[in-house]
Amino acid sequence: MKVIILGAGQGKRLLPLTAEVPK
Repeated sequence: MKVIILGAGQGKRLLPLTAEVPK
């Protein structure tokens, strides 16, 4: 759920950082 904290828009850019999150 870290993607929500980072933001849905920036979530795609943080894919490598949020590799643990499927989204």
